[in-house]
Amino acid sequence: MNRVTLFLMLAVNVLSVLDYELMADSYVNELGITEGISVSNGYVFLDGQYLEPPYMVSRKGLELFINDKKINNPTRHPGKSLLILKEDPNDLNELERQKTFRALEATRNIYEKYLSRSYGYLFSSRGGHIKLSPYTMAYDFPSIIKFLLSNNSREDKLEYLQPHNWHLFIDIGDFVDNFSITVILTAQLEQLSSALLRIDEFGSNFSEPIDKGIVFLNGKYVETPFRIERRGLGLFINGKMIRRPMEWPVKEYAGITDPDLPAEINNESSINDEIVNDYLLRKHTYIYKHNRNEERELMEQVYRNLPFVTEAKIDEKRPHILHLTTTEGLSVSQSLIYMRGRKIEFDKASVLQCVETERTHYLEALQEEACFIFSGKGGRTRLSKKSIKEKLPVMLDILKSNESSGQKMQELRQNRINISDESLKELVDHFSPSSQLETRINEIRNN
Repeated sequence: MNRVTLFLMLAVNVLSVLDYELMADSYVNELGITEGISVSNGYVFLDGQYLEPPYMVSRKGLELFINDKKINNPTRHPGKSLLILKEDPNDLNELERQKTFRALEATRNIYEKYLSRSYGYLFSSRGGHIKLSPYTMAYDFPSIIKFLLSNNSREDKLEYLQPHNWHLFIDIGDFVDNFSITVILTAQLEQLSSALLRIDEFGSNFSEPIDKGIVFLNGKYVETPFRIERRGLGLFINGKMIRRPMEWPVKEYAGITDPDLPAEINNESSINDEIVNDYLLRKHTYIYKHNRNEERELMEQVYRNLPFVTEAKIDEKRPHILHLTTTEGLSVSQSLIYMRGRKIEFDKASVLQCVETERTHYLEALQEEACFIFSGKGGRTRLSKKSIKEKLPVMLDILKSNESSGQKMQELRQNRINISDESLKELVDHFSPSSQLETRINEIRNN
């Protein structure tokens, strides 16, 4: 390539940039600028780089910016591109420009609204975004931060993010490669975690210490005595969170997609589990909104298919009531008619009662020598008395062995340890010996 050709190419590129800037300026002259308000809440990442608050979401012509950082191909919802916005604004006619202007204003308002509610946004300069709820930011994102800042390989980090499905909406390669945070983010997430408990609104309650039962949390054995405490809408054992705070105010589910049965729900689950209640509510919402004429029959089948339900009978006098018997030996009755949003409102008293009922459930179960395995990601597994006697000692022997993590996982599955893969991995990765646990296991072996 000679110098003349190179000079012409550079000149063309410079002119292209100048043309685009002039065009952008023309849209600013035509459509103006919206600055928005300063938002001190929320969390924004652009290609993995954390932008500190306060945030100013602005529109300049047909472009959106957050703190003067351009948001390429802005979308109102993950995976939902603005239909009018085209790659080259010069292709827009006057009507399309006005529609794009209105769409961008609506999008700017949405970003501003959700940031003010402490949501997180992960933007990609290639287009698209992920929106994370305050609960996800407070209770899931800290572990993601820890992993992304670790010495693990790029491939390991990409694999770690795979289950979140972020790759469907943004370029997670850029997110991983450029990931960086500031000290202020850690402090903000800690403050958010505490605020979501809502202790000022709901107060606290705790039990007297008990020395029965077995508890694993995040893969680690928790030593007795146990003190089960409710702080606001969250539950704790010995100061460690075992149940994330129930969302308040209670939100309605959209019922757009039909949820699958979560892997954490098995034959040793309880009807009082948060994940069970969440699944049933989502399932019933979907059925009510899509198959209302078959609501009773479909929900009856959902309950019968729950792995911890051993028997189900329709009430002879009230055909909308289903009586269940569970593997815990509990007899419970459930309505097959969707009540949420029609007759029953989840007020403060009923929400508080839900959390108190769960706290009492854990207390009574541990007093009866139950074993709970709590996942750091919110899952929970309860082992039956039979599993505690037959499989818990085997599980301990495998975890104490000198085998590799992969071999331990394989052996735990081969021995049919009825725990989710997530909890199994936490046990393998974080388990540490305990003399108290050894004593408890020996007692179980000898009885």
